[in-house]
Amino acid sequence: MKQLISVALLLLAALFVVGCSGTDKQFHIGVSQCSEDAWRKQMNGEILRETFMYGNVDVEFRAANDNNEKQIEDIKYFINKNVDLLVVSPNETDAIASIVETAYDRGIPVVIVDRKLNSSKYNAFIGADNFQIGKSVGNYISSLSAGNLKVVELKGLTNSSPAEERHEGFVSAFEHHPNLEVVASVDAEWLRDVAFEKMDSLLIAGTDIDVCFAHNDM
Repeated sequence: MKQLISVALLLLAALFVVGCSGTDKQFHIGVSQCSEDAWRKQMNGEILRETFMYGNVDVEFRAANDNNEKQIEDIKYFINKNVDLLVVSPNETDAIASIVETAYDRGIPVVIVDRKLNSSKYNAFIGADNFQIGKSVGNYISSLSAGNLKVVELKGLTNSSPAEERHEGFVSAFEHHPNLEVVASVDAEWLRDVAFEKMDSLLIAGTDIDVCFAHNDM
């Protein structure tokens, strides 16, 4: 998926460059990441690498560290800089919709990456089918045993679209696999330390668990 994201952003940047070829204009891309984990650092590195193919494109990254207010301020910063392209991975579906719409209404092209936005005011979305991911996990877990399986779900951040869609897809698999039982479903916020604490509490409480479904690898 990271390669798809970097290639797509490269193509968008190339459109700006080709559209105004022969000018000395410098093209500025602002990237607003919701967090700063290893996966997103790798994505940022790939985006930056692609921009090196052009002499008149630069990119600036800002990370919100899972804070809606910080991401709103980051996007305001890019709007005030009048960037030529705004790339956003929303922390939550609703919380930053208004400020993204402001950027779009100002004429700044907007690409939403990975997590969805509760608005139609953007130019492109690049991301996975998270509902199908969750459903595939449910189908796979059911295939592990013909008997009943007790499952713990460590979800991503509540109100972030991948967490909601992975959960919905996972639950949809239960219609065809009655041997699955979710004994706990907790919000791990996409964070390793939080997931560790929540899982540890379940184990200490003596929760009967056969399988753990974590929404992300961290």
